[in-house]
Amino acid sequence: VDVTKNKTEVDGYYSQTVSVGNEFNVFNLPSLNLALRAGFTRNTAYAGTPAAYTAGVGLNLLHFVIDIAGAVSAETVDVPTNSQIPSRAMVSMTLSLNF
Repeated sequence: VDVTKNKTEVDGYYSQTVSVGNEFNVFNLPSLNLALRAGFTRNTAYAGTPAAYTAGVGLNLLHFVIDIAGAVSAETVDVPTNSQIPSRAMVSMTLSLNF
C-alpha cells in the first residue's frame, strides 16, 4: 500500500497503489522451484482508475531464473468487431542468471 501520492514522469499524473497477491511454490527446493502467482492492484490516486488482475509464473532451476507476469484491466472497451476487450493489458518476462 502506498500511503502517499507519488509524482510520475507524466505531468499531473500521480500514483498511489493498493495491491494484494499470493504466491504458491510448487516444489520450493533450493535447486528447483515453480512459483505460481495471482493478485489484484489499483491506483487509488484517481477515483475512476480501473482495477487490474495480475498473474505470473516463475521457474528457478539452479541459478537460472525465468519470470513471466501479466496484468489485465477489469474495465473493457468496445472494438469495431462488436466485442469488448480489456482497456489495458501488459505482459513482461525476466530472464536471469543468479550467482
